Amino acid sequence: MTSIIFIEKEQDWQNETTRYWFSVNGVEFCVAECGPASDILDRNGKPLLEGERKAQLRRQFVVTDSMRA
Repeated sequence: MTSIIFIEKEQDWQNETTRYWFSVNGVEFCVAECGPASDILDRNGKPLLEGERKAQLRRQFVVTDSMRA
């Protein structure tokens, strides 16, 4: 069973990016939003390569309006 926990929202004003951190079975990832674009980054801030793992995380991470507020 996959455990997904929302950790925190982080604002990067200099890069106009908001990061939403999640823990997936104890491993941290984030959804980084910059305008209408988004990507999934690992804990070190590097984008994940396209593939099944990234596609799976895209389906699992849901950034809600209440998180954005």
